[in-house]
Amino acid sequence: MRHLFLTVLILLTASTNVFGENGLQADNARLHEAPPSVSVHAGYLDINNPHPEPVDLIAVSSPVFEYIEIHLSSVEDGVARMRQQKKITIPANSSLSLSPGEYHLMLFNNSQPLPAGSEVPLELLFSNGEIIPLTANVIRQDGTHEHHH
Repeated sequence: MRHLFLTVLILLTASTNVFGENGLQADNARLHEAPPSVSVHAGYLDINNPHPEPVDLIAVSSPVFEYIEIHLSSVEDGVARMRQQKKITIPANSSLSLSPGEYHLMLFNNSQPLPAGSEVPLELLFSNGEIIPLTANVIRQDGTHEHHH
């Protein structure tokens, strides 16, 4: 009975998190819905690094978008700025959330309409060679944070 309980617990956990081959985890992937005339989406997710050394997220891809960039938002001299990043380092034994106003993904030139409720396949590539495929949900923005370009 205990073995069955542990098996069910592992299956339930695996259904909400996506694991890389050596233990990296990614979940809670989401994109903000954009008006039909806008071809740029902002994306967010959570990454957990259980390794004893840091690892870098170095690329993100999707068959639905022409290209995806990693960005960091900041405020300099009272002006909001956004800069493309070559990588994001996830510290050892730590988690990192990509969220509005911080690190986030910019997804360019979608090949199909993406209304709220849609799902988008993503693939994360890390510096240690791990690849994590996952699905991002397209969600309606709540109006508390707007992302402009």
